[in-house]
Amino acid sequence: MRFGGPPPPRISFLYKLEFLNLQSNHFTGLIPSSLGNITQLEYLYLDDNQLEGSIPTELGQLAKLFQLSLGKNKLSGIIPTTILNHSSLSILDVNTNSLRMALPSTIGNTLPNLQALGLNNNKFHGQIPASLGNPPYLSIIQLNSNYFTGPIPSSLGNLSYLRKLILDQNKLQANDTKSWEFLDALSNCSDLQVLSLYDNQLQGAIPN
Repeated sequence: MRFGGPPPPRISFLYKLEFLNLQSNHFTGLIPSSLGNITQLEYLYLDDNQLEGSIPTELGQLAKLFQLSLGKNKLSGIIPTTILNHSSLSILDVNTNSLRMALPSTIGNTLPNLQALGLNNNKFHGQIPASLGNPPYLSIIQLNSNYFTGPIPSSLGNLSYLRKLILDQNKLQANDTKSWEFLDALSNCSDLQVLSLYDNQLQGAIPN
């Protein structure tokens, strides 16, 4: 059985909720900003619905939020700064929406506990911030199917726990020794299992 319609408006009165999973239903409409009042919430899963509109800034008020999954909806706009400054987040997954923004250059510093980042299948643009090489336990980065440009930062080679780096179907560039340095840097990532770079603007000789 799948639930439908707008998310239950009175759910925000459940002040002691720590885990809320409404994924894979038929919920429509906006994400209630009142979810920001559930101050004990640590896990919020709203993925695989038909939610639309913007991501409420009030979700950044959830001081204990550990995992936020909003993928496979119809969300638009940006990821609020209040969420990107949420130092406790370990998983941020907003894949397969219509979100459009450039990532802040400091994202890897403001999300120091990040372990998985899923931004794939959106409309993100600009360069991949070098600071993404800073969260020590970051193991999954999925940025594919966006409009990212510029070089792939060599700082990603600092991620000793990195297992998946999926960057395909963007406009990333490498055409000289300097811009190919990221590949040498990734040799430090001994746990790396998946590296996907197809359908970008990489050219020249692959480093030995």
